[in-house]
Amino acid sequence: MQSIKPVLFFLLSLSICWSIQGQFNLKKAKKTLTSNSENKMTSNPCDNNGTVTITEASKAYTLYKNVVKQIELAESFVSRGLTKSSERNIANAERYLGSLLKKEPNADISSLCQRIIALKSDAQETEGDDEYFSKIAYFLGRYYSVEGTPSKPERFGMIYDDFISQASNFNREKAYRKIESSNHRKAEEVKSILDDYSAFIDREGLVDYLMDKLDEVNSDSPDQLIAMATTVKKAATGLKNIAGDNSNVDRLLAFADKQLSKANANMGDIFTSDFHKENLKKVVFTRTRFSPGDESSVEINPTFKPGDAIIATIYLPASIKDAVSSWKGYGKGGTMAIEVEDTKGDFLNRRFESWEVSSYSNYEVSIDDNVNKDQSYVQFVLIPNADSDLRIPTKCKNITPILMARGLSLESERLKTYNVKIKSSGSKTGYVEYKGSFKIDLAQGEGPDYYKNVERLQMDKLLESAPLPTAKLSNSALEAQLISEMNRQGFQEQFKKTYIQKDWQLFKPTFEEPYREMKASFTYTTADGKCGWQTYSFRSFKNGSGGWSAPQKWGGADQRQRISCKKM
Repeated sequence: MQSIKPVLFFLLSLSICWSIQGQFNLKKAKKTLTSNSENKMTSNPCDNNGTVTITEASKAYTLYKNVVKQIELAESFVSRGLTKSSERNIANAERYLGSLLKKEPNADISSLCQRIIALKSDAQETEGDDEYFSKIAYFLGRYYSVEGTPSKPERFGMIYDDFISQASNFNREKAYRKIESSNHRKAEEVKSILDDYSAFIDREGLVDYLMDKLDEVNSDSPDQLIAMATTVKKAATGLKNIAGDNSNVDRLLAFADKQLSKANANMGDIFTSDFHKENLKKVVFTRTRFSPGDESSVEINPTFKPGDAIIATIYLPASIKDAVSSWKGYGKGGTMAIEVEDTKGDFLNRRFESWEVSSYSNYEVSIDDNVNKDQSYVQFVLIPNADSDLRIPTKCKNITPILMARGLSLESERLKTYNVKIKSSGSKTGYVEYKGSFKIDLAQGEGPDYYKNVERLQMDKLLESAPLPTAKLSNSALEAQLISEMNRQGFQEQFKKTYIQKDWQLFKPTFEEPYREMKASFTYTTADGKCGWQTYSFRSFKNGSGGWSAPQKWGGADQRQRISCKKM
């Protein structure tokens, strides 16, 4: 019996706990239901279908007056097009309605809700009007002036994209429809501009101004006339979109179409192929030469590797005679400036000293004097391989291709991209930049070292015509002294032979010791297989015994010239 009592006590305690917990959960459930009911009722006050009219005697009257006040303020803002300013008042009105229903859950607020719904609808419509009229008024205001303003049609910049892009999408009929159905404060401003725009075009002289723009390029290359005629036609179309019917604008459109037809007909004589048309003013790259019009016979813009020659072809917008004005004369051909740089902006052809071959250019594309100047392309060796024929640049005193090879010889062994920009001015084209890019995988084959050999071979070919210096007098003892003086300078060049250019000449400067000066040239070789000659000045000074000191090199080189090592 004693053992049963603890068990009964435990069960009794458990029963009491369950009873208390049950009562707590029931209260919690009732509270949750009530809360949910209230939330449901107040989440959108206008969902309430109450029937009690709020009067001054009602306990919710003050809240009712607050709702009315906020609605009236919002209505005032919306009527003036100030949509943003009304948003807070509408939100306040809805918040006060929620509080009102807590005091009077069965209140009839249908009339207030109708005004709020109308406000939101009007605000949404006005907000659209506000955005539309603000944008249109700003746009039209920039490209319009009232009568009496001095005429300066160029100030509007109607040949530029900013006007053309907006005017091309302008809908005059839509604007008038919006004006008729809106009380927006800017609607009348827009209407007055639209009503006057056709007259504005005429009094401002916009049509004559745009026709003058076409006249300016009438004698230029066909591509420039096409570009301007296309632009003017877009501008004229935009003006017509805004102004509606205007006979002068119609005349301008007809003239632009006529110029386009003429230019396109003339351009047909320029294009060598559809590929030319698609790549106008571009540079493409191939491993071998080809005749433009036969592009299918070669691979365009491959990834090059050491051992490949890189041939560049420029597709001109006019004949060579109209696109290239720079001709050196004396058989040195035509020139176009060239820049080749990697993706970091480091130049491939501007890191070398031009003195290496005196009077040779190192940043040019050379065009043979004998080329057919009616053709509309230029083709040249950009980067040579060991077998490339560089007779044209050699004849034109241009070592750019060889220095391009040297540039590659100094690069790291990886895939690299180079951007090419070629610049030229022509009598009909004006200044034009021709652009292209190529890739070369210097990790392939012999890598950059291949181009060291190319530079040496091609430079040797180029220098075969470069002469040795000529001695003006012979003095074996002095020649030995001079070459000894040069080889003790520590230069990378190993000097081989002396050619005396000028004998000793005495100088007696005021307040200074007298000295003698002479000049001599020296042939040299370098460890990396280069050969050439350099000219230096030498001085000699009185010594203590009344004689003259040994010759001393004085200053830097007066002249430097690379020559073929075959002549050494």
